[in-house]
Amino acid sequence: MAIFLSSEMIGCASNKNPLASAPPYVFMYQLGAGSIPSQVIGSFQDPLGLMVDPNGLLFVADSGGQGVEVFSLTSTSANYSTFWSASGPVTYSFPASPLNVSWDQATTTVLVTEGPTTTGTQPPVINFSSNGSYQSSISVTGMGYAAAIAEDKSGNFWIADASNHSIWELSPQFQPVTEYDASNGYNFGTTNPANTYGGPLGLAIYNKYLYVADTGKNRILEYQLPAMTPVTQWGGSSQFNAPYGITVDSSGNVYVVDCLNDRIEIFSSTGTLKTIFGSSGSSPGQFIDPTYIAVDNFGNIYVSDSGNNRIEVFKPNG
Repeated sequence: MAIFLSSEMIGCASNKNPLASAPPYVFMYQLGAGSIPSQVIGSFQDPLGLMVDPNGLLFVADSGGQGVEVFSLTSTSANYSTFWSASGPVTYSFPASPLNVSWDQATTTVLVTEGPTTTGTQPPVINFSSNGSYQSSISVTGMGYAAAIAEDKSGNFWIADASNHSIWELSPQFQPVTEYDASNGYNFGTTNPANTYGGPLGLAIYNKYLYVADTGKNRILEYQLPAMTPVTQWGGSSQFNAPYGITVDSSGNVYVVDCLNDRIEIFSSTGTLKTIFGSSGSSPGQFIDPTYIAVDNFGNIYVSDSGNNRIEVFKPNG
């Protein structure tokens, strides 16, 4: 599962086109249900967005579990820490299913976005302390479902609005600055078929550049901030089939989850393809409808393998 239907959790469901290649990353372990009992930690139902904070904690939006799972990381392992949900142990009842998690560097807090509510109303972005204490709910008039959030060096927030096919810029106080959409020349996603989110579903910031996973148009877009000046784009249906989550490492490499092709693609900061790994399936190193991705300070990669209800962790090969 991932996110597409307007009244359901946003999900990839599929048209596979697997590509095998010599793995630049090797499977280390998994979190959640799977075929390696000695390495199973935690439990997920449709895990989606995830992030690693500066303190080495992994936060996972467990959409079907209606909460956020937290793990402490080392270079070779993860230890279950806690679960933020209505049933605790850190108690909070999310109005809708959690979609993604992000770090607010200015306030050192965690931002959790949510999917559609049962009534179709806009869910707020929830702000928590790093130990799960509720801080505030953030709503922006006119904004739809926040599929992803990234913060720039000035403290402004950039949000991928999946339902409105737009990118929002918000001030550090979460006040709207600009919505970039078709009305001002920014055409994201697709409205075909009806009631389907064409994205954008992912974004990431590296230095002064914003990278957007324009899911419905099978492309990655690069902009220079703060003016959202177009720099380049790459992809197309021969490269991607629903690019979803996106992240950038400390060297500027761009990691893209190619959801319906069940693989991870890694590019230079200017869009040159460097490597691809992954294929369709449930064995270690395979995926079914992967959605989001994170990279830690050790260079390890964390992938939400949503269709297999697990997080897979990889390390560089060599």
